[in-house]
Amino acid sequence: MLEANGLSAAYGPVKALAEVSLRVDEGDVMAVLGANGAGKTTLLRTLLGLLPAQAGHIRFLGEDITRLKPAERVRRGLVMVPEGRRVLTSLTVEENLLMGAYPRRDTPSVAELDAIYGRFSNLAQRRHMKAAVLSGGEQQMLAIGRAMMARPKLMMLDEPSLGLSPRLTAEVFALIASLNAEGIAILLVEQNAMLALEASRHALVLELGRTAFDGPSPALLRDDRVRRAYLGGSAPEDAPHHTPPEGVSP
Repeated sequence: MLEANGLSAAYGPVKALAEVSLRVDEGDVMAVLGANGAGKTTLLRTLLGLLPAQAGHIRFLGEDITRLKPAERVRRGLVMVPEGRRVLTSLTVEENLLMGAYPRRDTPSVAELDAIYGRFSNLAQRRHMKAAVLSGGEQQMLAIGRAMMARPKLMMLDEPSLGLSPRLTAEVFALIASLNAEGIAILLVEQNAMLALEASRHALVLELGRTAFDGPSPALLRDDRVRRAYLGGSAPEDAPHHTPPEGVSP
């Protein structure tokens, strides 16, 4: 469904991605892990076209989209929920949802909005209120609902649990699982590595803009060195540099 090969990107003279490759199949859930500054958000921005790729190619649904504008990528079903939610607090809940349909060439129906409200009862109760009155968790639900209005085939989520309580984090991850069960592929950037690995089938670990690991999430979850490096704690000083577990390609 989504393939990136040898993807490189930079912010001015600073190289943020170096020859990163990934593949997300239809109906898949892939987690992207790594420390702050590893290039996770940069990867999503490059896939969506918000940051131009310096090298490499991106294919989506069998077509090369490397040079397409972001709006055209969204029209084709590649949609992103950004870090920090980025809802428009001066607009109402419903206006924010309708903004998600802006790149579409048709007019969203009342039934589509009702389906969103049926899923998010808190948003339904506040549909005519400014988004500024929503809690952090409600704003995250609004951001996901806005992305759903774009009719995604693949949804990229950047740190969806950021700033949320454990209860709200569990609700967000349950929602992600529900969306995936409905046929939406997921590319998930998440600091909570344990949750991300448990929720995904495959994982890509970035380190300073390069691929450190790429393989099945259960294999990474079981590997002691990966657990120490990315799930809390530090690897021993005399340990070799993150050797991949068996069956996981560097």
